[in-house]
Amino acid sequence: MRKLIFIFTIILWFSLIAFGDARVVRDFGFILTVEKIERNITEWKDCGLPYAEITSFDGRHLNRPLIVVRKEGLAKTTFYRHLTCKLLEKYFIEKGRYYYEHIPIPIAFENGKYYYVFSQGLDHLPIHSLGIDITLDEWREFVSAFKEAGFFVDKDINYKGSDIIANNIILNLDPTKNLDNGSSAYWNRVDFDFESLPSPLGGVFRNNELWESFFETKREDLKNILGEEKFKLLEISSSVLQKLGNIPSNLMQEFEEFFYRYQSELLEGYF
Repeated sequence: MRKLIFIFTIILWFSLIAFGDARVVRDFGFILTVEKIERNITEWKDCGLPYAEITSFDGRHLNRPLIVVRKEGLAKTTFYRHLTCKLLEKYFIEKGRYYYEHIPIPIAFENGKYYYVFSQGLDHLPIHSLGIDITLDEWREFVSAFKEAGFFVDKDINYKGSDIIANNIILNLDPTKNLDNGSSAYWNRVDFDFESLPSPLGGVFRNNELWESFFETKREDLKNILGEEKFKLLEISSSVLQKLGNIPSNLMQEFEEFFYRYQSELLEGYF
């Protein structure tokens, strides 16, 4: 009997170690810091901004290549604005405001360097292809949802003659995705700098009055849809915008813990 108990204890002990290691890998294996990104990139290319394709991190091969874009010399607010909008998009999609994701994945920010997942496509609208003028499906719904929360995402569209050139809209013309009467929902809004995402009044980076009304009215609904951690991440990111990108030291550890777990969720298909 004692021998059986001893054997069972040994098996249980090894099982706990194995499962514990698996848990640690899942919790921390997806963390992509600026230092880790830079260390694993051998060549930067240029598409107006530096971008690079990563196939492995420190010898760990990815399920598919991760293409990252790097911006430099930006205010810290750009990263938090992007992150806030990405969290809000999750809420809007769950609520049925629109269907497709239109905001790329924010990855990391440190010392003026800001990284997000590359959106491949064309940046001229409307695109005249095969005799069809392609328009943006879900654009009105997208703009309306974010405006309700105080973010004016319809800005920074420049007109030139009869063409519309959008510096912050990437249209994906993947031939496997069919066009429906010239409209496409496969587009991303990729720019969250101040020039691209200002507030006309009531705040520097958003309309604070609209945001506060939205956040208080939707508070419980946001918490239910996003979950406790992502709701807290949204709350911290929003408060950081109010403080012009400065995050109090007592919130930094909590923010990083929540952000890296969210990063793991966003990048899960790559690992």
